[in-house]
Amino acid sequence: MGAKRHRRGGTARAATREPARTSWLLGLALSCLALASGCGQVDAGPGPLIVFASSSLEPAVRDLAQAFEETHEGTRVEVHGAGTPRLLLQIEAGAPADVLTTADTASLEQAFERGLSKSDPLRFAHNRLALVVAPGNPLGLRRLADLVRPELRVGLCGPRVPAGRYARLVLDRAALRVQSRSDEASVRALTAKVALGELDAGIVYASEPAGDGVELVPLAAHENLETDCAIAPLATGDQPQLAERFVAFATSSSGRAVLERHGLTTP
Repeated sequence: MGAKRHRRGGTARAATREPARTSWLLGLALSCLALASGCGQVDAGPGPLIVFASSSLEPAVRDLAQAFEETHEGTRVEVHGAGTPRLLLQIEAGAPADVLTTADTASLEQAFERGLSKSDPLRFAHNRLALVVAPGNPLGLRRLADLVRPELRVGLCGPRVPAGRYARLVLDRAALRVQSRSDEASVRALTAKVALGELDAGIVYASEPAGDGVELVPLAAHENLETDCAIAPLATGDQPQLAERFVAFATSSSGRAVLERHGLTTP
C-alpha cells in the first residue's frame, strides 16, 4: 500500500512538472526563432553623406570631407568627382547625392530651377585660370596670345564645362582665335592629355595640382578672370540635415582654411 502511494505521488509530481517544462521549451524555441529572424537586421547606423564635386574641386572637397568627419564623430562622407555636366546628368537620373559643388554658379542655378537643388547656389570659393603645359614649359608659353601659334596643339574643356566656358570667354575678350584640337569633359581629362603629350597646352584652373607631368603658367591679371565656385544641398539625398551642416562647414573659418591650401580664394 505504501509503495502504491509512493508511485501515485511520483506520477502526480511528474504530471505537474510536464506542463511547466513544455511551456519553458516553447518559450525557448520562440526566443531562438526571434533571435534567428533578427540576425540579418543589424543596425548599420546612418548612411554616408554623398558629395558630388566638379573635378577641379575634387581634391579640395576631399580634404573638406576629411576635416568634416574629424569634427563630426561617426559621420562618413563619400566624394565623387567628375565633369560638371556629367554630375548634373547623374543627379537628374536619380543618383542619391546630398551636396553638389561646382566650378561655376550657373550649373547650380540650373539644378535649382530643375528642382534638384534645395536652395540657390552659395559662392564659397574663387578660382582663376592658368595655362597647362609640359614640365619646364619647353615651348615658352607665357600668355594667351602665345596659344595662336599654328603649330601648337591646344585643347580646351568642352563649351558646356565651366572651365571651357571661362577659357572661351577670356579668349574672346582678348580677340584671340584659338582652335581647340580636343574638347575635354573635365579639367582633369585636359590636364591628362597634356601630361601624355597628346596636347601642347590648354587652359585650366590655377588651383590644378602640378607635378603629374605638367606645369602651370599663371595668366596676367589683365587677361585673367576670377571664377565663382558654388555649393548647395540637393533635394535628391537621404541626409538633408547633414548636407546643410556640410555646406555651413565649407563656409566656416575651418573650411576656408582647407580651400585656401588648395590655391582657392574665399569670400
